[in-house]
Amino acid sequence: MKKSHTEADRGIFDETGIFVATCRHMFVLWALDMIKSGEQRKYALAFLHRFLSAIKEERANLGLRSPGKKAFGYDIGCQLQTTLDTSPLQPLAEEENARMVTGSLHGHAHNRLCQLKFLLSYINGCGLEDLEVLERLFSLSNALAMAIRHASKFHRRQMISSWFYHHDNFEAYANLSKFIYNNYRQALTILEAKDSVISRMRAIGVLDGKEIFGWLDEEKEYLESRREEPEEDLNRMDLYVKQVKLNECRARLEAAHSAFIAYNPSDYPANVKRTNAVEQTMRHEQEKEEKLMSEVHFLERRLELKEPWTEDSEEWKKAEEMFKNHSYRKAVNRLEGLIVARIFELSKMHMAGTGYKMRQHLGKALKTRSKAIQEAVRTYNTAAAKLSPPREALSYDEVVEKAYVSELDFLKDTDSNIHEKIWAVPANRVLMTEYFKLFRASEELDRLHVEIHRLLTYMKEEQEYLRAVELNISENNPQLAYQVSLYRWERGRFNDLHRLRLRNIISLPGFDDTNRRFFRAGVGLKCQSQGEDERADDNMGEEMDVDRVNGEDDSDSEGEEGDIQAEAQVTAILGVAVD
Repeated sequence: MKKSHTEADRGIFDETGIFVATCRHMFVLWALDMIKSGEQRKYALAFLHRFLSAIKEERANLGLRSPGKKAFGYDIGCQLQTTLDTSPLQPLAEEENARMVTGSLHGHAHNRLCQLKFLLSYINGCGLEDLEVLERLFSLSNALAMAIRHASKFHRRQMISSWFYHHDNFEAYANLSKFIYNNYRQALTILEAKDSVISRMRAIGVLDGKEIFGWLDEEKEYLESRREEPEEDLNRMDLYVKQVKLNECRARLEAAHSAFIAYNPSDYPANVKRTNAVEQTMRHEQEKEEKLMSEVHFLERRLELKEPWTEDSEEWKKAEEMFKNHSYRKAVNRLEGLIVARIFELSKMHMAGTGYKMRQHLGKALKTRSKAIQEAVRTYNTAAAKLSPPREALSYDEVVEKAYVSELDFLKDTDSNIHEKIWAVPANRVLMTEYFKLFRASEELDRLHVEIHRLLTYMKEEQEYLRAVELNISENNPQLAYQVSLYRWERGRFNDLHRLRLRNIISLPGFDDTNRRFFRAGVGLKCQSQGEDERADDNMGEEMDVDRVNGEDDSDSEGEEGDIQAEAQVTAILGVAVD
């Protein structure tokens, strides 16, 4: 989406690409064309408006009062959050408890302060989701580009929508239980390290997990302080700067006044008019002098000075030394914030479990940010040379080659010693990451239990509904009934595979038997308005479905032979063996 590429595309195509929204299971919610533009925030705002409006309407129809929290992932979710807060959608987003977050792949390429606010690892309720579903979806759909490149507008949209339909029904739905199974296994694997994390926490003197949450607050406060100027004696330094500028302005005014007096029009050719230019220069310097004098008088009254400063006065010398030290500390703080954030992100690059693509993505982001570090090094060297005695100059290579905060000697001159921060120790940062993974894994299990219960309920009620519709219209409209049966077989061809995978979750190491209650079909919203007799029948069917999923029924049709038969049916339909 580089500007140079999109500008070239606009001369050929009206549609420069598609903007897509999906759920975390890779089902496509909406897709729209980007017309004569690159990727812009207006498309994301349009999706947010449509989704939040639909959720609000559904909540009102169901009589639900309290909206749940909703997280929306976007590559630049931090910037989109700022746009959302200032847009007309802000009241709706606040009412629906919606907020933007950044995915794991793109989020780690943002600066550290942004990560602390928007990265999924530090946001309660996000589980183990990485919010990079669209990266995988676009990778799957790359083969579609050759077919639609020279298609008409109608056929292009037709092929894209047909591909999405096929993907949702034969890819996303078929892999739905696989997604649940893999996430469940991943969460249990992470939770196995709980005892190890607790023992390492006690080894460094952390007895309460709230201390680690405090580390995040301290780090956020520290990084924010690196962006702000210290408040100490700002008025005195401001007065010193204004007086220096005033003296320089008076020197220029004196030179301009002398030039105006010595100006003789006869010294120039008749066609050269310099009188106005010389007079204008002198008048501009006079206006600047009056403005600076007004500002100096204001600061003098604010500081309650009895007499103005001169270059020989002690107050002037103290303010001059204070300003030099302030400029130096400001340059150090700026460089410190950039270097510390870079080192922390480098630790993520070399952390176990970080994939190749993540490393490449982080490397490109750090390379781009190195320009800011180069500028900060130049500013630091300028400020360090003005000190008495002057500090040693730094080189860019010397700074970026450091791997640990303790190796940066110039940070000892800062007003906050980061060497003493417990959260800056590399081993403790790894521990902090593992600690938050435990929270996210526990949240993921809670979410998966809801999804398992809903999936079993959905499969049961959808098949019952389609059978009822097919039976109801079979006599009067057999052709339509046949189409309903085809659709029922299409939807139900993966149900046995889903049940097998969900049953395999129960046999995973570390599974808690108390969670078996989630592995049963319930009653959907459309069926909750039925009478008591019908609900009783549903409950009987529900208990039978529990036995089927848990493998506790002793009958031949639902026991081991039933499993083998179901596996054979799935294998015959899909052409693959079931693990």
